[in-house]
Amino acid sequence: MYPFERFFFFLKEYVSNKAHSESSIAEDYIVEEGITFCSNYLEVHYATFDMHDNNPSSIDQSNYLFGSVGTGIGKEEIIVLDEKSLIQIHQFVLRHCDQIESYRESFVNVEKRKRRRHTHLTPKDVEKLINDTFHEWFRDKVTLARGPNMIAKRFSGYYINGFKFRTISRVKDKKTQNYGVVNTTEIGGVSYFGQLSDIFEIDYFGSFKVVLFKCNLANVTLMGIKRDDLGFTLVNFSRLVHTGEKLEHDPFVFSLQVEQVFYVENPKNNNWFIVIRTRPRDLFDMVKL
Repeated sequence: MYPFERFFFFLKEYVSNKAHSESSIAEDYIVEEGITFCSNYLEVHYATFDMHDNNPSSIDQSNYLFGSVGTGIGKEEIIVLDEKSLIQIHQFVLRHCDQIESYRESFVNVEKRKRRRHTHLTPKDVEKLINDTFHEWFRDKVTLARGPNMIAKRFSGYYINGFKFRTISRVKDKKTQNYGVVNTTEIGGVSYFGQLSDIFEIDYFGSFKVVLFKCNLANVTLMGIKRDDLGFTLVNFSRLVHTGEKLEHDPFVFSLQVEQVFYVENPKNNNWFIVIRTRPRDLFDMVKL
């Protein structure tokens, strides 16, 4: 059945006066269009195009850190995280939790007092200290410092922010592509392009949860990202950074932070891919009243 034939079924439901079927369809269609348009200006509304199983409104979002709640796609898998991944995840969460900023400042002050007088710590030194040893110093101070449970959930797909993501292994040998991600930093506006390799739901022993995406990130230098003469952004995934092989690597990102992109192979150079940005389905640019 062709799409327009299926659409006729919905149009026939608008007929309330069989003597004037065309005008009934036109009138009801205009009314529904107007209601749908006005509903987008309401803070809480449930339009017909929003009513799908991927809406995480039924999930207790207060139990998730950083607004990372979404809906897993496919069968979830219970896994045991290795020690290296566990430390990397714990360090990443601690670095981005604003509620413990005072603890981070106390830690830096303690480290400064350990050093000789007039020893200056550069911002890079402070960042390295926090990455390497803050999680050990912070242990046993609050629940978050205890670290996550080694038992975690793994998904092959995830729906969040209107995007449907799937891991690169899930869409291998398929025509569809849902593994492209981009994370733009708040400071500096640097865009990190990557390929989604894993999706984890991390549990902090029942206190709270967080959903993390593990990505293959392209190098942000000219070796991994460039812009051509036409203004298109190209990325090269043969030169990856933060692969997760070393403890100091940072391959994770919060599920809420990423947006979806598509990669089109450059016909002139197979190692480079053209970035195509997309928008979530059912997203409207509404003028504020």
